[in-house]
This record gives sequence, C-alpha cells and structure tokens, in this order.
Amino acid sequence: MTNSKINIVLATYNGQSYIEAQINSIIAQTYSNWELLIRDDGSTDKTLQIIKEFENVDNRINVLTDLKGNVRSCQNFSILMSQVSKDAQYVMFCDQDDIWLEDKIERSLYAMNTLEKAHGSDGPLMVYGTYRMIDHNGKDLQLAVPDYSTRPSLNLLLSQNYIYGCTMLINQKLLERSIPIPSTAENHDYWLALICAINNGHFSYIKQPLLLYRQHNLNVSGSYTNASLLNRVKRIFSIDEIQSIKKRLAMFISLKKSVINKSSQNALLLDNYIRVVSQGGFEAAKFCLNNNIRRKGKIQTLLYYFNLVRAKGTM
Repeated sequence: MTNSKINIVLATYNGQSYIEAQINSIIAQTYSNWELLIRDDGSTDKTLQIIKEFENVDNRINVLTDLKGNVRSCQNFSILMSQVSKDAQYVMFCDQDDIWLEDKIERSLYAMNTLEKAHGSDGPLMVYGTYRMIDHNGKDLQLAVPDYSTRPSLNLLLSQNYIYGCTMLINQKLLERSIPIPSTAENHDYWLALICAINNGHFSYIKQPLLLYRQHNLNVSGSYTNASLLNRVKRIFSIDEIQSIKKRLAMFISLKKSVINKSSQNALLLDNYIRVVSQGGFEAAKFCLNNNIRRKGKIQTLLYYFNLVRAKGTM
C-alpha cells in the first residue's frame, strides 16, 4: 500500500460530549499519514476549546478559523472541502460523535488502490462502507450491521441516498468536481454520491464495519429508533415527504450544472426526471417505474411512487 496523504475533514457544532473520543480514534489509526482539518460552526459549549487543545499537541490537526459564522453542516463541509491541500491524494469525512475503528483508513485506502488498478485514477472514485451502532455511552447495540452494498447508480440515487459520508474515502478528481456544494444540496454525502454517479465514477463497498456509529437524542434523523417500518411509513404518508421530493428537485437542477458529459445517458435521465417529476402525478410514477428509479425495498418504493402521484399540482 502506498504512503498517500489523506486529508480528513471534520465539521463540529456543540459536540463537547463526544468529540474527544472521535479525535482520539483518528490519532489511534494504524495509518498515520493524515491531516485532520476541523471547522467549528459556532459552538456555544466547549467544543472549540477541546479541538484547539488537540491542535496544540498534534501538528497533523488544524482548526480552520474564518468569519463566516454558523453555516450549518452541509456548507460547513463545503468550506472544509475547499481547504483540502493539493498534495492530499484522498479525502475522508468525519462526524463529531462517532468512533473510528483503528484500521478504517488502512482498509479504505486498500480498497481505493484496488479501485484505481481496475479503473485508473483519472475519474471520480469513491470507497464507502458500513458501521456498527452504539448508544450514547458507547455500548454496542447488538444490531445487525446495515447492508449498503447495492451498487450505486444515478437511477437509485435519484430516489434516495444510502451512502454515509462518515464511511467515505474519495479521490481528488471527485473532490474537484464536487465543490462548492450548492445551497440546494440536502447534505454533503448525498451531493458527493450524485456527482460520482452522474459523471460515470466508480464505487467500491467495504462490507466490514469501519466505525462505531453513535445513536443519541441529538441525531434523531439517523436514529435506529426512528427507522422502524411503521415510522418510515408514517413519514412517507406525511406532507413532509412531498416537500422532500420538491427540495430534491432543486438539488437535481443544481446537479445539471456539474455534469461533464451533457449528452450522456445519465444527463438525459436527469433532464427527463426533472421534467416529468416536477409535474407529479401518474406520469411521474410511471417514468420512475420504467427507469428503475426505486428505493430499497418494495414497500418503500411503492410509497415513493404513491407520493409522486400525490405531488401533482404541488411542485
């Protein structure tokens, strides 16, 4: 394995309870040629003090200071991505409350090297994986390891994202094509996955867990307690799901500007999706069915189509 330089970007906000454990898990990595770039988004607790203490004792850790104030998570990552050093071959993304397994970087880099041997390094590349879930105290919840191995493609990503940023390793080519992240983006990992897919990039999946994904009362959207089939059905039947489809259309319109090959099949699919889904109704559901635009699981897919029909006249 090469001694490639890795830039890790970490967005923080009021994370004093868990940030120390996360940074220590990065310091403990079996692969040491990394630089950690942190930007705090205006914390009102001791987060900034804690990360500056780490900066003072490890020259691989750098805290970014600017006058942009609170920009929220997605734009925080966008700012961090714009500051990645040019000599860093790869970039990883870090949440403030997880714990990386000690060989996370090493295994991710091995997968990236394998991907490059198969497809070259001139285009966008992404390695991603899965995790084990722990509670707020770090205790293993003994839940099944989530399986995100379904090969990412634009048609699948148009309906949902299942690639977590905290598991990602990307190359410089993908980074360059992804920044700046537009304000319409739902989050940074969704945007990165879309950019990679629409520009015919390549993905590699690591099936063994890469980190411990912490569940607590401040990450409700990602909480396993909020992910039961009943709760998902309730959310999908709510008006919020239609609003989500509408917001994503704005993101997809921004995505059009980032397509390298405007005449590619992916570009055509995106154009037609925006045109048809913006009208809603049965035609939108039919278009998605015919183009295999679906979600993981038959029930979720049917409910997605139902909401496309229900969205007619609301876009």
